[in-house]
Order: sequence, then C-alpha cells, then structure tokens
Amino acid sequence: MPKLELKLIQGELEKNILRPLYWLYGGEELKVRELVHRIKQTIQKISSSSFSFLNEDIFYASETEAATLIDAAKNLTFGGGTRFLLVREAHLIKDPECLEELMGPPWTKDVPYVCVFIARDLDQRKKFSKTLLEKAALVPCEEVSEGEREAWIAYLAKLKGMKLSADEVLNLRSFDPWNLSILEKELEKLFLLNSTCAEADKNLLSVNEGMWKSDQFLESFFQRDLQKSLQQVGQFANQPEESIPLLGLIAWNLRHFILKLSQKDSFNNIKGKFNPYLHDRLNRWSCFWTLDEVMDLHKSLFELDFSTKQTPRLPLGLWTNLVIRYCR
Repeated sequence: MPKLELKLIQGELEKNILRPLYWLYGGEELKVRELVHRIKQTIQKISSSSFSFLNEDIFYASETEAATLIDAAKNLTFGGGTRFLLVREAHLIKDPECLEELMGPPWTKDVPYVCVFIARDLDQRKKFSKTLLEKAALVPCEEVSEGEREAWIAYLAKLKGMKLSADEVLNLRSFDPWNLSILEKELEKLFLLNSTCAEADKNLLSVNEGMWKSDQFLESFFQRDLQKSLQQVGQFANQPEESIPLLGLIAWNLRHFILKLSQKDSFNNIKGKFNPYLHDRLNRWSCFWTLDEVMDLHKSLFELDFSTKQTPRLPLGLWTNLVIRYCR
C-alpha cells in the first residue's frame, strides 16, 4: 500500500471505511489534529448504529512497550464498543515490528479497535517503514509548501464562512514563520474582529476612517473593554498613517501611567506639574491595571512596533492580539 494522501483517507472516512492502524508523520499539527478528529467521528458514527461507543486511551511511545499497546487494543471492554488508541511520539517506540499484529484490511462495521500513531518523521531506511508502507495507512502530514498556501487559506476560511480580500490572502500567505496552526489563529482573529464589527453600533461603523479619534481607543483599551477596543481596532490597524502615530501616543501615555502606578503618593502631590486632564485620565485607568501588567504592556508595545515595521505579519492581527491579551 503506498502512502495515502489526506484526501484519500478523508474520502474513505466519508464512506465509513476505517483502517486498523494509521501512522501519521510530519510536523503539521493541524493536519494531524483534523484527521484524528475525523477518524473519531467516523468510529462514533459506525458505533452508534450498533449501540456501542468509543473507548479512548492515549499513550506515549517513549514510555510504553509495543506489547502493552497490542494488549490495550485487543482487550475487550465492559459493555463493548470500539477501542481507540492514540499513540504519540511513535518514532520513539521500541520493537515496532510487533505492531504488525495490529495491521490488516479496512473495516466498515464491527470495528474492534483503531490505532492512530503520531510520529515526528519517517525513517525509510528502517525495515518497519516498509511494513507500514505495505500493511498500514501511512499518511504524511508534512508542512505545506509555499505553492499550496493559498489553497489552504481558502479551505480554512471557507470552513469559517469567511470571504477574504486579495490583500488579506496575500498577507496571510506571506508571514513568517508559516504553518497551518498559525494560519488558523490569524483567521480566528479576523473572524472575531469581523463578528464583533458586524454587531457594532451602526453609527460607529459609518464613521469615516479618516475621522478616527485616537482618544476613543485609548479610553476603551486602558479601561480594558474588549468589545469596544476590537470594534475600534478595525478602523485604523491597516492604515499605517494612523496606527503608527497612535502607537506613539499609547507609549507616551504609558510612560506617565508607569510613573503614576510606581509612585502613587508622590504622583498625587505633583498634580500641578501635569495636565489636569492627563492626571484625571490616569487616575481613572489605575483601577483597571497593576504595575506588573503595565510593565508587561510596555514590552508588548515594543514587540508590536517591531512586528509592524519589520515583519510581514498582518497589522490587524497584531493589534487584535494586543487587545485580546490585555482586555477583558
């Protein structure tokens, strides 16, 4: 049996065809996670028709003998049902040749067990790799090539019901490092932002982007209001002529805010040296922050400034991540 592509395995699962042993290898965690999820769904679908259920066990090959895994797969469970074994670090297993006992032809009903082994890589020099190639479902879950990125972006966006612009697709395919897990997080940020904006007040959405008032964001962010901050981020994050000056304004306020929280008593005594509006604003914000949180924010602002100017990461994602991290 040759290596099986994800599409072939997914096609089998849609037809309720299961294999006794799947060997997944490669560094793309999202591919592994999605395939494991579909295998479990298919087991439960088949089992539901026979009034049985899924019995799941998780093992780490570095800590478990092959004989133990064989016993776990073939032991009958109380009340029946399919045994599902998920074995991580499979490339570290000792005496893997014993696992040939678990391999066999596909099942469509009366499934006693399904074993999924997750390995970092596949050493084709080993004799056992040939056994896997001939008798098991050997599925590569390797990193996505640059030429395949747009297809995966479109696929994951479609799953979320999202329609991306050409600029968004270009930005999503160009950041570094790049993998499907990072892509999924970036799409989730865009989805969250778009969902929040869809429910935002119509007057706020109709405001011309050029009329954006930075004070509104400062108040929402430093009062740690997640919903309002997310609504406002979308109006400036992708416009450097607005977002970069705003970043400087936040940093300027933050320096005074650090002084306020680190020298509470003396700060109140020198009120006359500060703009009364600034003094009142900092007092208003102080109930939402601790000094440690503000110092951590200071580091995050530096990272945001660097990422915005020196990396291809999406500015909208960077700002959204900042808001989600610090707002409640």
